[in-house]
This record gives sequence, C-alpha cells and structure tokens, in this order.
Amino acid sequence: NPIHRMWSHVAMQLNRKDRPGIQDVKEETINKYLNREHIMRHSKYLTNLERWEKHFNNNQILVGFHDQIRDNPEELIKDVCKFLNIDFVKRARIDMNRKINSRQYPEIPDKYAKYLASKFYDDLLNLNNRFRNQYTETWLNYAKTLMN
Repeated sequence: NPIHRMWSHVAMQLNRKDRPGIQDVKEETINKYLNREHIMRHSKYLTNLERWEKHFNNNQILVGFHDQIRDNPEELIKDVCKFLNIDFVKRARIDMNRKINSRQYPEIPDKYAKYLASKFYDDLLNLNNRFRNQYTETWLNYAKTLMN
C-alpha cells in the first residue's frame, strides 16, 4: 500500500540511531518528510511502472505486489520462475515465511494516514483501474475509508 510504504519510509528515516524514535519526533518534522517529493515518488507505483514501460516491452516486465510476499510467497516465487522461464524447485530448507530485515514501526496516526490518502487517492484509483486485483482494491478502499 503506497500509504503504508510512505509511512514506513518516513518512520525508518526518523528512527535512525542518531535520532529519537518516530513517536518522539515533532509533528512539523514528520510533515516535512511526508512532503518530500523524492520520498513521495517511491510510492507512485504506476508512474514508476510507466517510466519502465517506455524502455521495456510488457513481456519484459513482471509486476508483483509486496502483499504477495506476505500472503503467498511461494506462489509469487513460482510466478517469477515462470516469467524467467526457469523451473521452480522447492527446497525444504528454505523457509519462505521467515521475515528478513523486518522492522516494526508505530502504526500510522490517523491524521497522517488521511493526509497520505488524499495525496495518493488518484494514484490508487488509476492503479486499481489498471490491475483490478485484491491488493489494489484493498488499498483504494482503505484510502476511501480514511477520506470519509
């Protein structure tokens, strides 16, 4: 979800060793980070994909969703293998559900979630119109709920 990706990015930046945890950061500092265009661009998935599509054919791009890693990592790996035209071989010693480099940040406060929902709403709508899957639909519905 672009809203959660953005919050995770900001929380990571503000949770470095040389700074207090995000829960202790001033609101104006968080607002400054939430409005940094170079950070915002990372969550503009469709814009980024369209940039890649200018240089590569559709059959050279596989679109996967981070939520797939959470929900069904083996299925995603199978999709990647099929896309790369390689055989999927499940290795018993690989735990696809083990989290690596995972961090937990405080839940996004409502005021920031609502703000980001309004910033990303058109992007989410366009993303859902393009992909029409459970992930983009859930993201769009989440934004709608926040904006009501």
